[in-house]
Amino acid sequence: MDRRTERQKEVFKELKERFMREPVLAVLDLDKKMRIEVDTSDYTIEGVLSMKCEDRRWRPIVFLLKR
Repeated sequence: MDRRTERQKEVFKELKERFMREPVLAVLDLDKKMRIEVDTSDYTIEGVLSMKCEDRRWRPIVFLLKR
């Protein structure tokens, strides 16, 4: 028996479609500008390396999460 509601199914389908439409990570190009963003707490370190693309938007290259 499927316990998910119709709304949950719709939202899940929409998320899948969005992930398939847009690239999640950009491909590294060492000739472009890069930046590193880091966030830390008592037990967690998070980091993102991003690159400035032709459309002038910052796109993630790699994510790091350690707990």
